[in-house]
Amino acid sequence: MSKLVSAPKAAEQPECPAEGSLEREWQTFQRELGQLLAKGNAGRFALIRTDELVGVWDTEDEALREGYQRFGLEPFLVQPVTEEEPTLRAGVTWRCRT
Repeated sequence: MSKLVSAPKAAEQPECPAEGSLEREWQTFQRELGQLLAKGNAGRFALIRTDELVGVWDTEDEALREGYQRFGLEPFLVQPVTEEEPTLRAGVTWRCRT
């Protein structure tokens, strides 16, 4: 059984490794996170493709559905908008290691 450890606050979150296929999306999420929180999107799910914040949805399923409709099997990121977040979420779960 794995143990969930709290992630650092948004400002302290580590960068993803350069070899990650979602590096651009993760950097875009990190860049947009402050604005997303300031606009009251906490608890919603951001859809990001390359350098673009595509939109924000109320549920992860809605954001994933939109991502698959728009991008098919091309990489995209669906990430919960929170101050603390331990994992990246996409079509396949991928974790940044610190």
